[in-house]
Amino acid sequence: MRFTALVVAPEARRQGIATTLIARARDWAADCAVLELTTGLARKDAHEFYIREGFVSNAIRFKLGPGR
Repeated sequence: MRFTALVVAPEARRQGIATTLIARARDWAADCAVLELTTGLARKDAHEFYIREGFVSNAIRFKLGPGR
């Protein structure tokens, strides 16, 4: 299962919302072999959160076109 967006509003961060969302995603995707998400390179705080949640960085994505 792949998540392409998991964003908590800045004013709502550090309240356990993302932790709850990840827990629900894990429950929902329990039968999936892989749970994958993407995040922007600049979102260092998010990267630290995902690592604490057990995710491992395994790729860099490249893009050509609008919205770079």
